[in-house]
Amino acid sequence: MPIPWLMDYWDKMADKTLPYLVDRRVAVQQNFDGKILYRRHMLKSKRWIHIKEKKDMMFWAKLHTFSFHSHLEGEETTFFAMDIDKRSKKMDFECMKIAAHEMAKIIEENGINFICKFSGGNGWHFFWAFKNSDIKGLKIFEVEQKIISRLTALLEDKIQRSDLKKQFYKYIKKGDPIFIVNSQDKDHPDSILIDELILKRRGVIRSLWSVHPATNWISRPVETKDILNFNPKTSATAKATMAIKKDYPICFNKIGDINKKLEL
Repeated sequence: MPIPWLMDYWDKMADKTLPYLVDRRVAVQQNFDGKILYRRHMLKSKRWIHIKEKKDMMFWAKLHTFSFHSHLEGEETTFFAMDIDKRSKKMDFECMKIAAHEMAKIIEENGINFICKFSGGNGWHFFWAFKNSDIKGLKIFEVEQKIISRLTALLEDKIQRSDLKKQFYKYIKKGDPIFIVNSQDKDHPDSILIDELILKRRGVIRSLWSVHPATNWISRPVETKDILNFNPKTSATAKATMAIKKDYPICFNKIGDINKKLEL
């Protein structure tokens, strides 16, 4: 049976979400009484899931789809996605907010267009797009991995030079980096992960406005000025999210501008 509140949510939020799903493959996360399933293909088929209009989203909503995941590669655009996520359960969410806030300021200072959004779980996502005509001939995911590495290095340096580092080293071993960029790193289990390896062919990112199936919190945009005071218990509910009036169209950047600004 369809979930009434989920159907109501997607009925109201589908039009806002569609731009992040059309013209690309999509994966879905479904929640059946606590059992979370991840699906990339149509039912009883090897065809990739594609979302073209609202009725397609509502079809999956009836099947308990909480979260839609956009493939980074699209027909006309390629997404850049950065995920700031904690690996250690002891890492405080306040530190995650500080990390996201400082990263947002770094990106702003470099004149890059972006959307920052709460992941719906324990972390934060940063997101923008490139037009495929602008990146033709490039090994774009290698370039995007370099962007992750550069931004992470700037963030590490900024926090290490400030009193903010004291907050992080309550949970991280002294001498270890605050941030790492490789999920295969076993030497720094408490460091915050900004994983460059998610940027790859068939890589995905939870779309804006999706519901995290483990928390029921919404992966919603958050303005830089609001990150430090953000409380998902009050601001990431379906009710609170449906009350957001501002539109968040896809942000675009040119790869040449990014390379120049970040000195890649």
